[in-house]
Amino acid sequence: RHLDDLASGRDKFRAPLMLILRKLFEHRSNKGIFNAPVDPVQLGLPDYFDKIKHPMDLGTIRSRLDNDEYPSPESFAVDVRLVYSNAMIYNSP
Repeated sequence: RHLDDLASGRDKFRAPLMLILRKLFEHRSNKGIFNAPVDPVQLGLPDYFDKIKHPMDLGTIRSRLDNDEYPSPESFAVDVRLVYSNAMIYNSP
């Protein structure tokens, strides 16, 4: 019974989180750069993994949301913030 309650609780927040994620994917300032994992080889960023210890992107978040891997909206928010904090860390002077 507890697992059923947990699953129904996740269903309640999945749709609003998916809407937020869709808005992030489509936001004009995104231009697709946050939608997939960073490919350091393709982008010529040999030090990427030296600076970024926990890579995250919106595509990975969507996959985790699709697979019910977020136990709460807060855990989803942590990953979304990580996407942008990684960009700020890597691109800081």
